[in-house]
Amino acid sequence: MLDDVSSSREQLVQANRQLDARREFTEAVLGGVSSGVIGLDHQGKITLPNQAACELLEKRFDELYGHELTVIQPAFAPLFEYIDQRRRIHPELQIDMQIGRRKVILRTRVTSERVDGRLVGYVVTFDDVTDFLSAQRKAAWADVARRIAHEIKNPLTPIALATDRLQKKYRPSDEVDAEKFDDYVSIISRQVNDIGRMVEEFSQFARMPAPVLKNLDARKLLTEQKILLDPNSQVSLDIKLPEDDAPVYISADAGLMRQVITNLTKNSVENMQDNNMTAPKIQLSLQATDERAEIEIRDFGSGFAGEDTSMFLEPYVTTREKGTGLGLAIAQKIISDHFGEIRLDNHPEGGAVVTLSMPLAGGEE
Repeated sequence: MLDDVSSSREQLVQANRQLDARREFTEAVLGGVSSGVIGLDHQGKITLPNQAACELLEKRFDELYGHELTVIQPAFAPLFEYIDQRRRIHPELQIDMQIGRRKVILRTRVTSERVDGRLVGYVVTFDDVTDFLSAQRKAAWADVARRIAHEIKNPLTPIALATDRLQKKYRPSDEVDAEKFDDYVSIISRQVNDIGRMVEEFSQFARMPAPVLKNLDARKLLTEQKILLDPNSQVSLDIKLPEDDAPVYISADAGLMRQVITNLTKNSVENMQDNNMTAPKIQLSLQATDERAEIEIRDFGSGFAGEDTSMFLEPYVTTREKGTGLGLAIAQKIISDHFGEIRLDNHPEGGAVVTLSMPLAGGEE
């Protein structure tokens, strides 16, 4: 009898060793997967989140393990409702959710695990497809912008020339009629100029040049803005640089980076003018860490409308009556080509804050 007990004990130990080996192998495999994978028990509590799942949900392992997935992130609830309603084994769903300050789009899938017809748990897998879908939309918008620019640009020059000829050749001699005629012609000219600027933005968005990267001192980039700011805007510009005089080098295309900061300051000026802000002011600041340079553009206007500020980075999203909604989309494309990141926020004391995070570069300019 003792021999039987000893043999059973040895078999049990061996089985536990095999289970431990399988668990370690499973964890090792899941650790190298870029998709988020979460194992759940039959009650929906998390039993095994892989590293990618923790990173995508911005949670630590102990913040996930043992907790219900739908409590930690309620956006997953429709996935389980779908599997219950349709009786499908592998339902897939595209879910929009807020993670921290980011709005992300996850492509999710759930598989039910059953033993002898009894539900023992689920396996949920998900991928962040936010950037992929955004790139698809921007590629489609770029094609639309290219077609619009091509179709509109051609008649603009003949219209402008015809307007000049009308004013020179057919201007009435009577002063009252001549004044009205000049007003009508000036309206046509202004509208043609507005359309021309819009077409230029369409063309720029559709064919963004590739950056020529060189070491650039971010200090000089900001101090140059005092010269580039329109003196007629009546806006004061405050520049804050690191206390030491050491240069802050980033690998960048000087022309494209000037374009980004100039466009952002222009947006701020227009916002403060539209809202009739008294004593309009823009603050440019630069901070350098061990690895990145942070350029911050803050204004004292009305800020970004709504909670989801990231939507303003999408093409043709604007709150201005005459805005094209391409300025921030172009800025994001340029910063992305520089391996950087652009963030939009509202300052607690009012106004908008745009942060450009760029990797630092070594060496000299």
